[in-house]
Amino acid sequence: MIDYGKRPEITNGELEENSSEKELISSKYYTVKNIKVTEKKKDINKESFMIYTILDGSGSIKSENRKIEVKTGDSVLIPCAVEVEMSGEISFLRISV
Repeated sequence: MIDYGKRPEITNGELEENSSEKELISSKYYTVKNIKVTEKKKDINKESFMIYTILDGSGSIKSENRKIEVKTGDSVLIPCAVEVEMSGEISFLRISV
């Protein structure tokens, strides 16, 4: 049962200098991170699916079987336990449950 009265911890969304990842919201039910990729970054979540929402920039997301091009405004669903590699200049939200 979800406790709608309990609020998640929310932090400032600005990335710190020399940082490429910052947790924005963390709760028992979901996590939201602000991530910036300047070249390449690998990512996997073995417990749940992930949703990427591209905030700025463009690049590609590649898995073992597929590669897609992404740009500002796109959202992508990454299935559980699928390793992906992002490349390009991309700033995005990573939502996982």
